[in-house]
Amino acid sequence: MWRHEGLYGFFKGNGVNVMRIAPFSAFEMFFYDVYKRNLFSGENSGNLAKLCCGGLTGMTASTLTYPLDLIRTKLSINVADSSVKPSIMGTGRQIFREGGFTGLYRGLPSTLFGITPYIGLKMASFDILRTFFSVDKNHPYAQLMNLLLGGTAGTFAVTLTYPTDLLRRMMQLSGTPGHPNYSSMLDATQRIIAEEGPKGLFKG
Repeated sequence: MWRHEGLYGFFKGNGVNVMRIAPFSAFEMFFYDVYKRNLFSGENSGNLAKLCCGGLTGMTASTLTYPLDLIRTKLSINVADSSVKPSIMGTGRQIFREGGFTGLYRGLPSTLFGITPYIGLKMASFDILRTFFSVDKNHPYAQLMNLLLGGTAGTFAVTLTYPTDLLRRMMQLSGTPGHPNYSSMLDATQRIIAEEGPKGLFKG
């Protein structure tokens, strides 16, 4: 990447990532509370209810911001030996030309398959950890404690669900130049395991 694109290559796709993560995080916080309040009993919801709310939140936030996620993947995955740097709008237009409106949602089912348990586990485990480690808002290190709880919850969730995230990236790029064409997530899973073994599902 450094040889072909220099410093730019390491931040390629970050612009659209920032554009995506701001509304995604806002939707994540908003809908998690909405689902807890309207489907269950708010902060008193049980652990399974929190997991369901987190899963629904992930599905909602991902669907609303998915085209930006797809553009980010397209921008960041390919290393181009060219002085012409692809833009967010240009990549979006290319995806639309090749697949129409539905092309902007290519790979959405596999993304929902991965993001639903990830956000569910992350949000629920953070809530559960807060019940075990009650943080007093007036404590001088309250924000640091929340940071540690959030980091722990995120690490736990991403470790358990990493293979689904890898598969969604593979499905987003399926059939594009330089990438295999997978007929389904099952096909991608079987081929990765056949070529690299089970550890291939945790590559990266």
